[in-house]
Amino acid sequence: MKFLRAAATLVFALLLCSSLPTTALGDTDASTPPATSTPAAEDSSTSTDSPPLADQKSRLEVQQEQFKAMAPFLFVGSIVGVVVGLLFAALMFWKVFTKAGYPGWASLIPIYNMYVLCKIGGKPGWWVLLMFIPLVGIILLLLVCIDIAKNFGQGAGYGVGLFFLGFIFFPILGFGDAQYIGPRGDGLTPLPAV
Repeated sequence: MKFLRAAATLVFALLLCSSLPTTALGDTDASTPPATSTPAAEDSSTSTDSPPLADQKSRLEVQQEQFKAMAPFLFVGSIVGVVVGLLFAALMFWKVFTKAGYPGWASLIPIYNMYVLCKIGGKPGWWVLLMFIPLVGIILLLLVCIDIAKNFGQGAGYGVGLFFLGFIFFPILGFGDAQYIGPRGDGLTPLPAV
């Protein structure tokens, strides 16, 4: 459970960091209203509210330089985030697959892992082909998640949680104390030919 709590904290921190605004690149003050131009203020000798045009260009150039300096870090950070997310997904599905009696390496193969999820849910393997149809695939995946939850002794609400918040519910299923009881409820599942 400590690992699960740490993983949930990591996911929350990643989501929080990715939702921070990135508009604070320059030294502009967002609290000052933009300068407005009125006919009376057209005279440059009396107007001190708006900065000169050269100063505005230099601010834009500074912001562009700062963004160019940050771009490699943003790129590397996004790549690291994707790799960490994929490793986390592989680990959580690995535990669910092994708990259901299937080989854990099956979670690493892209389309085959959906086939194994269908089998864990007690659905026919050809449903994977139907999952490529846009709206049909979403509905079938929801049904598979509900049946996976039922085959692990959980309710339909837990299956809906698997569908919408899989990054939370699948690790609980894999690392928790839920036991795979199978589609028939006898704890036996046919293993695929390897």
